[in-house]
Amino acid sequence: MNQLFAPNSIEQQRHSGYRSTVHAIAELVDNSIDAGAKNITILLIEENVRVNNQQRERLTSISVIDDGKGMKPELLNKCLTFADGQGTSNGRIGKFGYGLPNSTVAVCRKGEVSSQTKNTPWHHIYIDIDEIVNSGEAKYPSCKPITNLPKVHACVALPSTGTIVTWSRLDKCDAAKASTLEERIQNLLGRIYRYYLEKGVTIKIVCAKEGNRKPTTTSLLEINDPLFLATKKCAWTNAIWKVAQDQSGQYQNPDDRLPEEPIFNASFHYAQLTENFEPGQGQHALFHPCPGYFNNKFQVNLGDQSVSYIIKASYAVKQITNPGRRSGGQVGVGMDHIRHKMEGTQQCPSANIFFVRSNREIDYGSFSLYNVTENKNRFWTIEVHFNSELDELLGVSNTKQSVEFKGRSTGLSDDIIDVRDSLTIGEKREFLWSHISKSIKACQKKMTGFHKEYAREYKDLENRYIQGNSKLDKPIPEPEGKVIRALPRGTEWNDDQIHQVTEYIREFYPAIPADALSEQITTAARGLTSTLVLYAPNETGNLFDIEDIAGKSVTIFNTRHPFYEKVIQPLKGEPRLSIFTVVIEML
Repeated sequence: MNQLFAPNSIEQQRHSGYRSTVHAIAELVDNSIDAGAKNITILLIEENVRVNNQQRERLTSISVIDDGKGMKPELLNKCLTFADGQGTSNGRIGKFGYGLPNSTVAVCRKGEVSSQTKNTPWHHIYIDIDEIVNSGEAKYPSCKPITNLPKVHACVALPSTGTIVTWSRLDKCDAAKASTLEERIQNLLGRIYRYYLEKGVTIKIVCAKEGNRKPTTTSLLEINDPLFLATKKCAWTNAIWKVAQDQSGQYQNPDDRLPEEPIFNASFHYAQLTENFEPGQGQHALFHPCPGYFNNKFQVNLGDQSVSYIIKASYAVKQITNPGRRSGGQVGVGMDHIRHKMEGTQQCPSANIFFVRSNREIDYGSFSLYNVTENKNRFWTIEVHFNSELDELLGVSNTKQSVEFKGRSTGLSDDIIDVRDSLTIGEKREFLWSHISKSIKACQKKMTGFHKEYAREYKDLENRYIQGNSKLDKPIPEPEGKVIRALPRGTEWNDDQIHQVTEYIREFYPAIPADALSEQITTAARGLTSTLVLYAPNETGNLFDIEDIAGKSVTIFNTRHPFYEKVIQPLKGEPRLSIFTVVIEML
């Protein structure tokens, strides 16, 4: 029989293309998660080497150790064979069977795998590029049982079941030192596996020197959530607390026309995001989930098949976009973490739109759907979640690093689907890409609208102080005297009704200040008024909308409506005429 591939072809296979060593390591983490691992250790070993007559520390091996279910000998024998994976499943990250062998040869000249299951002892297999090339055959040895436990560094405990992958002779690794690779792993893998970290998977990075029994450094992978909804300790927790606890006044608005008051100091606003948390242990979400575009499933008819995807979108809270200044991008996390989320860094590229497959990030980019030079765009994020049924239509690469999706302003119309029995793959792609593009653009427009409202409110606040009228207007009416006696009274609310109304308004009308909401709900809950009256931007186009929540009436005035802008808002800005605001609203 003839060989399908020449032994030397493995050298060409090494150029198959990973964005970085960290992306290659991600393939190993994928396998660990698919194997049910709850604890994963990435071990980086350094040795002292002599370079130009000087001692230098150099990374010499990378290991990934997990406590998953392990591989039986028959599966272990195939794990380093290209395109011999376990197939497609919406519950699995892997699919193509390329991950382990492809990532191994892309980084090193020798890869070893040891594995043990509940019912089988440790077995070992390896691939050595030099051996393959010298042998003249594109083959590698079969797995063998290990009489002694697999060799790992003394500072790492072996799991009772699981798998150990070790790469050595790292001739294609893009980091020379363990500390460099550790930093890149924190930034990138913390984002790629954010959903698994949130669910309780622990990924630990251990740096150690060969021959030393104790590690040099040990760190847990922190959540790097581009939606900025994390409340646990994460990549930006320390940055939030640093600004919140600052007493030096360095975060005061530099505009000398404005007084040195807390409302114009970013520390005051950041402190609100740390309330009820232990110092440095967490924070409130920095972004709001976008109403109508968070965990919303979009069904797409493609003629002979129906597919779906989910949008998760979020936009920055007021304390981040306008923390006592017009540009929240000039301070704290807005200047660092949120900017890096949109612009990326050399070692951790990023953008505003992310494609996520089986809760694992696949790709990111602008996809020609927004202006990448517009700084204000950093304050929103959109994730498109999908499963394996869309792999072909979205063009998922075998390295799970990219999709072929491109933004579309136009696409196939519905009537084409109505008259065709079936569409080609190319036509299905065009229709799906157009559908996703429209959803992203509509979502982006909605979130941008919220931020315009924030900016306008803050600009009005600044102008009042600059003009000497620092008295803040109530964001809700406060009926008194003859007016309140003329208004219809309501009934008292129970605790469950208060909770339901509060949670609903916080989710769908996040622009309403928390203190204003609390004050109005307290008034209504005592039965002093028959309805809540609140102000918030609204996309319906109506002057007001009445919502019935838990049997209680809530009136939302649309701050984008012309009548509000030309009549109600001017009245609210004039104390002598504010009573007319109440009358108009109650009518």
